[in-house]
This record gives sequence, C-alpha cells and structure tokens, in this order.
Amino acid sequence: MSPSEHSDLWDRLQSLLGDGYRVERELPSGGMSRLFLATDLSLGRSVVVKVLPPELAGEVSAARFQREIAVAAHFQHPHILPILSAGADESLLYYTMPFVDGESLQQRMTREGRLPASDAYRYLAEIADALAYAHAHGVIHRDVKPSNIMIAGEHAVLVDFGVAQAMVEAAIDVRITGTGTYVGTTQYMAPEQFAASSDVDARADVYSLAVVVFEVLTGSFPSTDGTGGVVAQSRTQRAPRSLAALRSEVPHALSDLIERALAPEPEQRLASAAELRDGLAAALVQPSRPFYRRPLGVLALLAGAIVLAVLLWRRGSRPAVDDDRVAVAPFEVVQGENALWREGFVDVLSANLDGAGPLRTVPPSVVMHRWDGHADVESAVAFGKRTGARFVVLGRVLEAGRDSARVTAWLVDVVTGHRAEPVELRDATERMDRIADSLTIALLRDIGQVQPVGAVRRASMSSASLPALRAFLTGEQYLRRTEWDSARVAYERAIALDSTFALAQSHIGLTYGWSRFGTDSLAREHWLRAGALNVGLGARDSLLIVADSLRSVAYAYGGDPRYRTHVVRLFATLRRASSRYEQDAETWYRLADAYFHFGIGPGLGVPEADILHTFDRSISLDSAFAPAYIHPIELAFSIGDSARALRYARRYFALLPGDVSAEGTRLAAHLMGGASDVLEARQTIDTASKDLLFQAYAAARRALDPRAAALELLRAMSRAPRAVSPQFADPAFARQRLALQLSFRGKFGEALALPETRLSGVLGEMVLANRSVESQGRPVFAEWLRTDPREPVYRSPVLVAAGAWWAQQHDTLSLREMIRRTGTVSPRGAADASIAAYSGAVAGAYLALARADTVEALRRFAALPDSLCQLCAVPRLVYARLLSSRGQLREAASILDDRATLLPSAIDVLWALERARVADRLGDRLTARQGYALVAGAWQDADPELAPVVEEARTALRRLGR
Repeated sequence: MSPSEHSDLWDRLQSLLGDGYRVERELPSGGMSRLFLATDLSLGRSVVVKVLPPELAGEVSAARFQREIAVAAHFQHPHILPILSAGADESLLYYTMPFVDGESLQQRMTREGRLPASDAYRYLAEIADALAYAHAHGVIHRDVKPSNIMIAGEHAVLVDFGVAQAMVEAAIDVRITGTGTYVGTTQYMAPEQFAASSDVDARADVYSLAVVVFEVLTGSFPSTDGTGGVVAQSRTQRAPRSLAALRSEVPHALSDLIERALAPEPEQRLASAAELRDGLAAALVQPSRPFYRRPLGVLALLAGAIVLAVLLWRRGSRPAVDDDRVAVAPFEVVQGENALWREGFVDVLSANLDGAGPLRTVPPSVVMHRWDGHADVESAVAFGKRTGARFVVLGRVLEAGRDSARVTAWLVDVVTGHRAEPVELRDATERMDRIADSLTIALLRDIGQVQPVGAVRRASMSSASLPALRAFLTGEQYLRRTEWDSARVAYERAIALDSTFALAQSHIGLTYGWSRFGTDSLAREHWLRAGALNVGLGARDSLLIVADSLRSVAYAYGGDPRYRTHVVRLFATLRRASSRYEQDAETWYRLADAYFHFGIGPGLGVPEADILHTFDRSISLDSAFAPAYIHPIELAFSIGDSARALRYARRYFALLPGDVSAEGTRLAAHLMGGASDVLEARQTIDTASKDLLFQAYAAARRALDPRAAALELLRAMSRAPRAVSPQFADPAFARQRLALQLSFRGKFGEALALPETRLSGVLGEMVLANRSVESQGRPVFAEWLRTDPREPVYRSPVLVAAGAWWAQQHDTLSLREMIRRTGTVSPRGAADASIAAYSGAVAGAYLALARADTVEALRRFAALPDSLCQLCAVPRLVYARLLSSRGQLREAASILDDRATLLPSAIDVLWALERARVADRLGDRLTARQGYALVAGAWQDADPELAPVVEEARTALRRLGR
C-alpha cells in the first residue's frame, strides 16, 4: 500500500471511530486484515481495531456484518475475546476488541517451535472450552488457527468470532467457488470447507483445532503436503500421522482422540469440542511414563490438576453441557382448557430467562422438536444432554376452580440430577403472564444457587418486577468484570423500573465506591437508600444491606467517637453473614473489603495475612468474580510478596475485566515489567486521564519496585489535564498523594518542595525519620502552634505528629502551649471535638516523655482515647518505642502487628523498622525479615541522608538470612 493510501485509510478509520477514540499506530497483523492500536479516550484504555480487507468487505453488506458481529458480541466466556463495537462505511468494515497484553500462539510457536506439552494441553483445552460454549449458542468460528489464539499470561483466548460467518453468508450470495475466496485458512480447514459445503457445522471447528493441537505438539501438520487444494485432496485420501509416534510423551488416548478429530468425514469425527476439551484436560494430569523415571512428575500433576479443576470442576461422568444454558420443557396440562399453555410456558419462560445475566435458552422450536419425555428427572437429564443445557425446567398446569389455574414448576440440574423444590403458584387463567413472571424470578433464584447468575454464585434477587430484575442481572454481569460504568447504567435502569429494589441501590453504591471512593457522597447516599428499603427481605440480603448502611455511616464519622462503634458493628454483621452463608462468595468478599478499608487502628486492626485469607476464601467460592482480586494485589505487595501480587494480577487479567480499575492495574503491571512493557506504559501515561493514572497508582502504591512506578504515576497525574470524575480534577489531590508516596520511598527533598507537605502530618513523620529535615520542620511547627485555634490545623491531626518531635527535643514549652491551645478549640462538630480532645491527651503523654518521666508517659499513652483518632499512627509508634526501650517487647509487638496506615507514607517505613527490631529481639526471624525487607526496599533509592537506616536493614537481612 502506498503512503497516500495508508494515510487515507488512517483518516477514514479515525473519522469512523469518531472523537471517542484516537488511532495510535498500525500493528503487525500477519494476514489480509489490518490491525490498529487505538485509545478509548473515555476510559483511557487501549483497544485494537481490526479492518477487513477491501476485497472481502466488498462482498459483505454493512448490515449483515454488524448482525453477525452482534451475535458474537453477546458472548460471555473467559476464553473468548469480546467484541466491543463494530462499524462500516461503503467499503470499510471494522470492529474493536480489547488490547491483549500478550502474543498470539503463532508468534509463540515461531519463537519457540513446538510447545511444552503441559502448556499446549492447557491453552488448547481452554480454546476447546470456548468453542464448546460458542457451539452451544449456535455459532461456528470457521477459522480456528494459531494466529487467532492469543496467549495472555497463563491463559488463552480465541479471537475473531462472527467475522468468518459474515464472510460465509456473503460467499453464499455471490457463489464463491473453489477458484475464488475460501472462508478460512487452508492449512487448518476441514475437508467440507474446501468443498464449499452448506453443511459445515461445529465439527469443522473441531477439525481445525485438532490440526492446531497437532502442530503445537509436533511442530508440523498432520499431512506433509503443500497448501490449498492439494491439502484438501490429501485429507480425504490419507490418514493423518500418529501424534504419539511423533512425540512420545503424548498419551495414546489423546493421540487416538486427535486422530478421530481429524477424520475426513464429519460423521466419523468427534461430535463436539467438549470431547476434545475433556481429552486435553485429562492429558494434562496423565503422566506419560512412570513417576520413578520422572522426578518432576508430581509437580506436573499438581499443575495439571489446577487447570483440570477449572475446566472440569465436576468431571467424572459429567455430561458435556453448557453451564449457562437452560431448556424449558413443555408443561404437562391435566385439563384441556389450558392446553395452549403446554407450549405457551415454553415460549414465555424461554424469552424471560434468555439474556438474564449470562443465561441463554434452548430455542422453543428445538425444544418442541426434540422433547419426547415426561415431567420427571430422568427425562430432564436425558433432554439436557441432548440439547447441551445444564438446567431443564419442568412444569404442570392444573385447573384450580372456575377461571383459575395452579401452576407448578421445578428446576433439574442435569449434571447432578438434583431437582429443586417445586414452585407452586395460583392465579386467574387470564393472568398467566403474572404467573410466568413469578416463575421466572423463582427459577432464577434456583439457578443462582448453582451458577453465578448475579454478581456471584448464590446471589439473591429481591425485586418482584421481572424487567427490573433483568436489568439488575445485566448490571451484575458487568460488576463481575469490574465494568463499573456499564454496571451503574444497568442498576439505574433497574431502579427506574422498581424504585424499591434495595439490592440495586446497594450495588450501584458499590460501583460509585470503586470508581471513586467509599467516601463519595453518591455511594453513601445509595447505601443509605438501600437501608431505608430493607423491609421484608431475606436474611442474607438484609444483613448485607445493614452492612452497607454501617459502611456509609462509618465513612461519614471518620473523626467521630462513634466511628469505632460503627466499624465494630460492621465487622460483626459481615462475620455473621459469612458464618451463616459460608458458601456465599459475596459475603466473604464484603467482609474482606471491610477489613481492608476499616481494619486499622486500636481495637479494629486486622492483620494483612488475615485479610488476604478472607479474600482468598471469596475467590475459592467464585474464582470468576473479578473485584475480589483487586485489593489482594496491593496487600500482597504490602507483605513483601511481589510474586503473589503478580499471581493475583494474572488471574485478574485472565478474566478480561473491563473499566478503569482493570486498565489501571494493567498499566501499573506494565510499568513494573520489562523494557518493552515500560515503553508502552509510558506512551499510555502521556495521554491517560487522571482517573486511569489514579487506579494504576492504587495498584502500585505498596510495591517496592526499583522504578517506583507509583511515583511516576502520581507525577503524571499532577500534570494530566483531563479527569472524568470530579474528585480527581483538583491538581492538589494528586500532589497530596505524591507527598505521601515520596516520603514512603524516601524522597524527602522532593516532598519538601511540595506546598501540600507543609499542610499535612507527613512533615512530622519525615522529621522523626531524619534529623536533616528538622531545619524545614521547626519553623512550620512553630507556625502551626501560633495559628488561631479556629483554623483547620486544629481540626486535623497534624499537631499530633509535630508533638512527637517536640517530645524528642524535650521542648516542654511548645507541648504546654499545644495543651493550652487544643483546650480552647471551638469545635464545629463531633469530629472537631474528637481531634482536639485527642491532641490534648497526646500532648500530655508527650510532655511526660519530654520530662523523661517514662512511668507517667506510659500511663498516659495507655489511657489515650484511641477511638477519637483511629488512624493517628505516630503516637502509637512513639508508645511502642517507649515500651521496647523498657523491655516490654510483647506489648510493643501487639501494637506494631497492626497496619500503620491505609495510604503509605514515611510512618509505614518507621513502623516496619521498629516492628523488625522488636521481632528480632523476640527471636521472631520471619517477622523481623519482613520488616527489614520493607525498609530496604522502600528506601532502596532514598535520599543519601537515609542511608544509615537502609544499611541497618540490609545488615540485619544478611545476618538473618533472606
């Protein structure tokens, strides 16, 4: 293509995409289509735009193209790359999809040759699972090949669903023959595709994937011919080579399975991709030779078992069914007057259930054609196996007096054979629509006990309005993928349809809390509304909504003496919920999230390891609930386990989450990655919104990476011109966080240059950390002390940090003045009164310390009203140091075992250092190593004045053994 043609295409594509996207550059495609990297400006995320070649686009109408793409766009499967949007003009067809942080299987094979067997089995079992899902929804891929399989982290995703089908429809219209354009790639096409047969079905995809399996494991194709028609002829006349003969470690069972999948006649071939998936997953845990000849066999077995558990979590004799597929069988009608409802309920319930969250129903026409059973479990299980449906609905209609009917329905799980408790309803025969809506809601509840129809498995549904419930379930599916904005729109629609829908109010609050802050006024407003509607709900829903109300109140009373009371009640409520509903992922997630945000400070502290364990419990119950992975990434960094943090991140990315949280986490991961990742991340940073940069900083702020990614992100955020959310618009917000982060990474000089440092307690923390800062701190502290007690400095805990330095300097005069002035504060509310009272009490403890009266100082520190300032970490550190100096090590350790702060700053490093010293003296080598490692890591590139502290930590680590 000439430069002018390239420029023209670029301009046309940018025009089609509009102002919401910016085309960045062209990507290598390796095929006839063209790939472009673009930025979704509304979310600050990267997307890929695929443009079909003009010679193919000319054969496909825009309407047909978008219709076929729309089918694939509704897929919700972890190993199918979703389609975000599509568009067209006269001769240009394109669609957008998420940018995958990885490479294609083709690129991996080009670089490495044949793959390790375990990798091949895992990747291709996932692709087979994706195909089984698509086939159950009536969609054939038609172009399965290595370049259409992307490797993201440790998982594989299949791309380009819907495109080949649009090409096929065009081919039928214009009668493309064997001398024209094939739909597919010749090396991987089934024989019937070469023949341009109209009978191509799912077995063609099975054939293509089997060719990919063969190539990935052997580095060659099943036949050794050339391409095109020669291959087609050889495939119908020659048996494929034996896979086991070419690679001895391949189990014979899998080799035989691939041979069947490569049968030239579709009738002789494997019937489904699910069979191929099961065979690959089984190979993953089947040793190819005895373990005594293979020392790593046990490890391979364990790795394989993990993947097998994901793909075949109830394998054994489990039928090959789609977990999200439902079949509504014809209802038995006892009296003839209601005969029309035999099929009527099939139509109505199928329509109601289809599209509720991830659910899809077997078309009524298929049901009526294939059903030949009775309303019993055996018939339902057999029917589910024939139609690929995990769930089958059975029912019966009886006359219940004049012009009334009694309808009974029940759900059968085809995998377990379990029949749920029947639902029985009675109403006028002219109001069968009302019965159908009530049945739908009941059936969704039953399905939700097994599959995550809502945000998590066993989620509840507390609306009597079916349209509102459907909107709510749509929101739940977006929430599962952390697509906060889309979830919020769906919840708003649910609330518009049912203003009493308490769960929708609750979950829309979650979206505001995630995309902004828990303290956001809209988040708190929705949580309180949910609380006001908490009437007549089930026990589970009621407990979670009570917890929402307590969370909202706790955020509102951050400096109030009632804060601790509200948080204690919040923890108790969620502990009760998780204990009562111990198999409910959401209750455990809510408890872990509450621990993360509120489990800090005296009487409330929850160790980070315990918080992680609670998050892990939620993940174990529903591993596809993406929000549960976000905070564990930061927590794992906080305890110094970067490998664990990256494992959480990889599992999070494997779910293909959306929205700014995921993009931010991905950006942070890239910025801490290899050179090419860093280069790409910095290109993104240059144009990113403040919202995206903040989410990336939140993921990286506890990481001890040499590049100090969080600092780079905050510096960029303070410069970025664009913010979507109003709380990020003020440049001072980023600078406040930057001051804290600079002190955490030992960049005191840069922090002191920020005006925000002079207005926060971090200055006191830095003065405590190093005497070189005293010259900057002394005049600021004196200025604070002279300030009118009505000014903000007396309504915040900044004087608490300054007082610690005055105690260190034995400055009794300043401390007495601090006591006098805090006693004259005229509080504007309970929070002001709390801070003033706490500051006065702390000043008394500091004064005793300045006078070297350690007994009185200990008494006063022990009597501090900690509930008035839960996050005042400096006095607690001073108290712990005093206890340690007097040999009261276990008392000091009990204070230091708590987290210091939610937002990292210099106090976290001082806290870790003291914790390490105390643990070292107690003989707790593990805790000591963790503390010293944090100091050495956080200040690895700190200002020179902090070198003695870093050297102390490094020396201790060498002595203790890393």
